[in-house]
Amino acid sequence: MVDRLFFVSVVDSGRFNDVEGNPTAYFLMLLLVWTHGSFFEELLFRAFMISKGSAALGGGRKSELIVVIFSSMFFGYRHYYYQGIKGSSGDRIHRVSIGVASH
Repeated sequence: MVDRLFFVSVVDSGRFNDVEGNPTAYFLMLLLVWTHGSFFEELLFRAFMISKGSAALGGGRKSELIVVIFSSMFFGYRHYYYQGIKGSSGDRIHRVSIGVASH
């Protein structure tokens, strides 16, 4: 119920109506999603958040862990509107795991 207060259903929003039945629009959307999701979201934004956030907290493993958890919560929240609570929670766990493994 809370999600209905803050998020519009992707199915009901009509934001992908022009993609349905249009292979060109579909492949352009796919290219955009892959580019944005992999490069901008992960490499630039998340890497920037972790490096600058860790530096702001004084550096070290403890500050990196705090920033990895915070950034994972933030990214999970950003994906909640179309993945729901299960997808969002899985996304958070996945991102914390990768963040901890890589730092």
